[in-house]
Amino acid sequence: MSEQHEQATGSVEEARAAVVATEEAVRIAVERAREVTLRLERLGSGRHLSHELTEIEVEIDHAWQAMHEAEQRVYQIEQTQQTQQSIDNVRPSVDTTSDNEETLLTNGISQQQVASSQEAEISTPAQTANIQENEKTEEVQIRPRDVVTRTSRIEQLERVERIDEEEEMIEMSAAMTAADITAAAAAEAEAFAQASSARTREVRRLVAQADKILERVHVAIQRGVLSGDAAEATLYEAEHDASHARTLLAEAQVTEERARRAAMNAEAEAEVAEGMAHATQGRFAHEDYRDAADYALETTETSYSHNTPGEGIGEKDAVVNNQVDENQEDENEDDVDAEDTLQLPSISLKNQQNHEHNKTM
Repeated sequence: MSEQHEQATGSVEEARAAVVATEEAVRIAVERAREVTLRLERLGSGRHLSHELTEIEVEIDHAWQAMHEAEQRVYQIEQTQQTQQSIDNVRPSVDTTSDNEETLLTNGISQQQVASSQEAEISTPAQTANIQENEKTEEVQIRPRDVVTRTSRIEQLERVERIDEEEEMIEMSAAMTAADITAAAAAEAEAFAQASSARTREVRRLVAQADKILERVHVAIQRGVLSGDAAEATLYEAEHDASHARTLLAEAQVTEERARRAAMNAEAEAEVAEGMAHATQGRFAHEDYRDAADYALETTETSYSHNTPGEGIGEKDAVVNNQVDENQEDENEDDVDAEDTLQLPSISLKNQQNHEHNKTM
C-alpha cells in the first residue's frame, strides 16, 4: 500500500511539474508576442514581423494544449488518490463495526448463560426450604446498598451517553459545516470560471473583428483604393490592433484555463466533504441502531429477571410470597364454608314448611 501511495505521489508531482513548465512556456510566448507588438509600434511597418507573430501564436496554442493535457493528468491522478483514500477510510470502520457486533453477541450469550445458571440455582428445593429469619434481616440490610450502587452505575452510564451524544453532534455539525463551506467555494470558483469563459469569448470576437478589418485593408490596398502614406498608416494600425487582440486572447485563455482548473478542484473538494458528512451521518445512525438493540436486549433481560422467582427480591421473599398465597387460599376456603353454613338453616326451614303444607292437604 505504501509503495502504491509513493508511486501515486510521484506521478502527481511529475504531472504538476509538467503543468508548471507548460505555464512557463505560455508566459514566455505571451511575452514574446508583446515584444513583437512593441517592435511593430516602434518600426511603423509590420510586414516583416507578421510571420514571426504568427509563429508565436502557433507556439502559444501548442503550449496551451500541452498545459491543458498536463492539468487533465493531474486531475485524474488526484481523483484516483481521493477515491483510494475514501476506500481505505471506510474499511477500518467496517471492521470495527463487525468486531462490535461480535462483542455484542458474545456478551448477550454470556448474560443468557448467567441468567440460566442463576435460575437453576434458585429453583433448587433445598435452598428454598432452608430459609431463616435472620437471613431475611441481612438481605433487607444489604438490598439498599445494592440499589444505591446500581443507581450510581446507571447515572454514570447516562452521563457517558450524554457526553457521547454531544461529541457526535459536534462532529456531525463540523462535517456539515465543512461541506457547506466547500460547496460555497466551489460555487464561487464555478462563477469565476464562467466569467473567464465569457471574457475569452468576447476577446475572441474582437480578434475576429480585427482580422476582418486587416483583411479589408489588404483588399483596399490591392485594388488601389488606399495608397501611399495613408495605406501604410492604415495597414499599420490594422496590424497593431490584430496583434494586440491576439495577445489579449492568449492571456484570456490562460486565465480561463486556470479558473476552470480551480473550479474542478473546488468541486472535487466539495464532493469529498459531502461524502465525509454523509459517512458521518451513516456511522451515527448505525450506532443509534446498535444502541437501540442493546437497550432492547437489556429490557428483555430485566423483565426476565423480574419474572423469575428469587432474582432481585431474594429467595426468602419468594417463600414469603408463597406463604401469603397459601394464607389467602385458606381464607377463601373459610369464606366458602361460612356461606355453606348460612345456607343450611334456610334450606331446613323451607323443607319444614313444605312438610306442614302437605299434612294440611
